[in-house]
Amino acid sequence: MAGLAVVKIRELREKETIPSFGTAYVVRQFKRPEEIAVMRRIYGRKFLQVSVYGSPMDRRKILMEKIASYDASPKTDAEREHHAINLIETDANQADEENGQRLADVFHLGDVFVDGIDRDKADATLRRFIRAFFGNNSASPSVDEFGLYTALTCP
Repeated sequence: MAGLAVVKIRELREKETIPSFGTAYVVRQFKRPEEIAVMRRIYGRKFLQVSVYGSPMDRRKILMEKIASYDASPKTDAEREHHAINLIETDANQADEENGQRLADVFHLGDVFVDGIDRDKADATLRRFIRAFFGNNSASPSVDEFGLYTALTCP
């Protein structure tokens, strides 16, 4: 899927009549570490991964609400919850399938970690990250971000 994203970005860039400096492309939902590796190999330090998190209970609740709004068939809360749990488990780890999703293997590879439930926290984290990315030395990583960076880079 990352390869398809790269092709689409290239197509969009070719349509530009002026260089696309200052343009960012957002690709949602990488679910395999191989996709991240492809993007990092092609774009290097220009590729940034934003990992979004929420508690299992919050994710289940939000997914149940989406299921209810998109599926007009009558379902009980228990049926929607069961469907939501199955979707979350599918996203997390389909290691036995050749092209399965493995979100659990991707999340920790992020460059920044954003609370996907609390919009105010998400906004504050993203603003701090953007300030730091563009050279503001007063915007330092959070304790969790530093811990994840250390775990990723130290043997």
